[in-house]
Parts: sequence; structure tokens; C-alpha cells
Amino acid sequence: MTDSSHIDRLLSNVTYDGGCWTYTGRLTPTGYGTMLDWKNEHSQRVHRAVYESLVEKLAVGLELDHLCRNRACVNPVHLEPVTHAENMRRARLDRCKRGHMFTPQNTYHFNSRGFAARTCMTCMGTRARERRAEGRG
Repeated sequence: MTDSSHIDRLLSNVTYDGGCWTYTGRLTPTGYGTMLDWKNEHSQRVHRAVYESLVEKLAVGLELDHLCRNRACVNPVHLEPVTHAENMRRARLDRCKRGHMFTPQNTYHFNSRGFAARTCMTCMGTRARERRAEGRG
């Protein structure tokens, strides 16, 4: 667990909007707040550090689900301890693995082999741009 002065420093990098406490510091490529755990010298998710400091230590085998679906949110009220399986089941309902919303405008329902699949069009576009750039350079 982190001490209160460390949490105070983390919370100084938060904006408060619509109930979410959005962390504005370093984010992972998938949008989670991350920090260096100064005691153990390894990376730690900010939402977990805040939750464990303000609410309770997570039981072994549990992780935090962002009920608000804002991965940068560190508001403990928006975080629920769940198993990994439950967290993944919930995540698959409305977002791709990179966090983009599955909306009618952003969802392709068949993959390249013709099988039923839900695919994120934002990710498809990113992969297509990367393939084109590799071909040029």
C-alpha cells in the first residue's frame, strides 16, 4: 500500500468531471493510469493504488472493474472488485480489447473469413494505416 502523501501527489494529477476522477498523469497505451511503485520499484495501476489506500486492500484473485468504463478514472465509487473472468465478460460487452466503444458506427460484424465476429473499425483502420506505412518504408 502507498502512504497518504503519495496518494495526495497522485490525486493532484486528477481532474474531476461528471463523477469520474480522471488521472491526467502517465497512461498505458490502453488508457489506464500507471505509476512507479516507489517501494517495490515496479509499475502499478493508479486506480488500484487509490482504491487500496482509500477503501481496502484487494483480496487475492480480484481486480477492479471500472463501472464508468473510463479506464483513467480513479474514483473508488466507480471501481468494483471482481474476478478476472467477470471483468473480461463485462469488458467484452461494450468495448474492443484496446478500449474503443462498440457502437453501430464503429463495429464491423464479420471478419475477413466471413465468420460472425465483432470487430472494431477504429482498430481496423489503425492496422490498415500501419500496413500501408510498412509497405512504403
